[in-house]
Amino acid sequence: MISACKEKEVAPIRPVGPTIIKGRCTIVNTDLPAPNVDIFIYTGGFPTPQVLIDETVSDSNGNYTLTYSGDHLYAKMGVNYPRTGFISGQQKFGEANTLVFEKDGKTHIQNFEMIPPAWVNVHLKDTEAKKDYDYMAIGSNFDFIKLANSWNSDTLVTFKIYGNMSDTIALGYYKHAQGSSSDIELQIIKYPITVPGFQFKDLLIEY
Repeated sequence: MISACKEKEVAPIRPVGPTIIKGRCTIVNTDLPAPNVDIFIYTGGFPTPQVLIDETVSDSNGNYTLTYSGDHLYAKMGVNYPRTGFISGQQKFGEANTLVFEKDGKTHIQNFEMIPPAWVNVHLKDTEAKKDYDYMAIGSNFDFIKLANSWNSDTLVTFKIYGNMSDTIALGYYKHAQGSSSDIELQIIKYPITVPGFQFKDLLIEY
């Protein structure tokens, strides 16, 4: 007797609910909130166009929430630094380490440490009438300024550094190799400095 084979039942596919990404933005090396940080999630990216899924800004306590569902299989996360007042670099998230979240209907926690800018007013005072170099360069880990013929007078320059964390101001004297436009490094002097975020500090450098 041949028995009939019963077809295997296929369990219905349950729809996946919204996926939520939430967290808190703080100022680096503190527990202070970082408000108004522009955070977004998107799909695509090179070579396909980016499509924005959701965007928000952190509140006064630094908290934010983003949500996506529908046809999106995953979302990439980004922070729009030019619109936040903070600067990028050396934090837990950067463009070189894109965060990707699959659509799984779960809640994911992603916190950010934001680096505030700070500024240094540097007074460069020539005390030795140095004239054996072609130009002088001064900069921090974030910013850089090139000064030509700076020994003719005292110079005041202002540039941006990473706030709330150790930075270094470097002053270098340079000249060109004889008969060439290539540079020969003469001397570099480094000055460690730390400035609270969104504040200015004055520094006198005599050379």
